[in-house]
Amino acid sequence: MGTKARRTPPRTRVRLLLRCQAAVGRLPPPLRIPWIGLWLGLLDRRDLHALDGACYDGWAEYHGSEHNRRGLWPWEERALDAHFPTEGRFLVVAAGGGREALALVARGYAIHGCECHPDLLRVAQKRLAEVAPGARLLPSPRDGLAAPTRDYDGAFLGWGAHSLVAGRGRRVDLLTSLGRHLRPGAPVLLSFLAHIGRAPGLRAIAPVANAVRRFRRRAPVERGDTLAPNFVHVFDRPGILAEVDAAGFDVVDDRVDDDAYPHLVARRRT
Repeated sequence: MGTKARRTPPRTRVRLLLRCQAAVGRLPPPLRIPWIGLWLGLLDRRDLHALDGACYDGWAEYHGSEHNRRGLWPWEERALDAHFPTEGRFLVVAAGGGREALALVARGYAIHGCECHPDLLRVAQKRLAEVAPGARLLPSPRDGLAAPTRDYDGAFLGWGAHSLVAGRGRRVDLLTSLGRHLRPGAPVLLSFLAHIGRAPGLRAIAPVANAVRRFRRRAPVERGDTLAPNFVHVFDRPGILAEVDAAGFDVVDDRVDDDAYPHLVARRRT
């Protein structure tokens, strides 16, 4: 999350897609749209998980020390200072290689977290053990979370991880589960890809994908779904605000249009 997939041997369709990615990236945008739509129509949930896992296997940056020891982004620091308690126990979901967890430990917080990509989990556990032996990071299911306790004082959902979950229902379920692990009124920092209105080509992907999925008798994809190269969902403002509300949170800091990175802070409804 976490939402980054467990390592899964790529299925045949995923292997074929990965072989074609470099060539497709050189196509002009109008030609990439039908290609993405075709593949979103062909890929099932297990395929999307395998594709995501293969992408994160190959993205060395997220495994390395430079990225994971760089600390919080400025917009994360601002949200933390403005809306989170100055002490307490936090839950980091989709912890990746440990960047957020390490930064929060350095600020004096007690940290629990989870991550579903096994290699990222191992490197995060190793780094945290060096500085905070009491911190706990657990393996989590894809599109879900794992935590050793409840009643956390705050939570971070890893950088952009909400956009990696396919399907509104699963995203709302993830946030609802997160809320059950928080104290009433506790804040969560949620970041995601947004600005679908500024990328009109995204609107053309779902019709192509859903033509294929109707033929295959599969559930439709959503407007905003795309491959970049793994699955991501790009939100518009009404979409993300509706999901947060449906999961039982009240938005207290709306930065959906933030130029640095779209995000918001919400509190668990009391």
